[in-house]
Amino acid sequence: MDRFEELRKAQEGTLEQPNTTPEQEAVVSPQPSVSMEESVISTMSNEEKRAKTLNMILLVMVFAMIGLFAYLFFTDRLLLGVENPFSKQVVEEEEDIEEEKDEEEGSAVQMKEYVNTEFGVKFEYPESWVVQEDVVEGSLGLEIKERSANPDFVFVYSLPTASGPEICYFSDTENPEEIVIGTLYDNFFSINTDSSLRRTLWVSQGVSEYKVCKKDTNGNYTDWIQAGYVSYKVNMNRPDAQSMLKIMDDILLSFEYTGNI
Repeated sequence: MDRFEELRKAQEGTLEQPNTTPEQEAVVSPQPSVSMEESVISTMSNEEKRAKTLNMILLVMVFAMIGLFAYLFFTDRLLLGVENPFSKQVVEEEEDIEEEKDEEEGSAVQMKEYVNTEFGVKFEYPESWVVQEDVVEGSLGLEIKERSANPDFVFVYSLPTASGPEICYFSDTENPEEIVIGTLYDNFFSINTDSSLRRTLWVSQGVSEYKVCKKDTNGNYTDWIQAGYVSYKVNMNRPDAQSMLKIMDDILLSFEYTGNI
């Protein structure tokens, strides 16, 4: 009877549930919970992220300020309006380079040719210079000078019918005390890169001249320049003396001989 009564009450929903304790309810219906340790870890992680973000922002600001300062420093004005010495120095160097370039372009010499087919002689010389040619008894005398009247610089070339080359000794000559012929010169300037052409300054009858010597196949220097003799008459008191010497060196280096000596 009791069994049937229970079934009927269960169908009607009036069956009383057995009493349970709080502990039993906790077991039957567990609720999720977060421990204190997990909460602390989560809070610390968030703080670290915020600190890293703040550090990145500060670094970006620092680099931006450095870049701004560098820009202002290397322009014409500093932050306080003081003239930048580095910028001024760069401008001055650029101006100096431009001036040197202009001087080089302005000093470029236009050359023309002197050709003598009879003697087989050819030179290049500045078109503003003057050539004076003398032919006497089969000998060629040539002067290429900066101007006709009272020139300070004259390139002199001579090709005589008879010649007796002189040996040139210089300060780098080995055993100069053994010299029996020729002349010892205590100064010289190498005209070309291999030093096969040299000029030495000497004074003859109150006139300053550069005597030119060339190394021969035996390794000796003589004043015979392939064919003929060369000297420069100069005025070394002129402020442009070195540039004039360079022009005469260029004349010499342009020399070609096609004769039959």
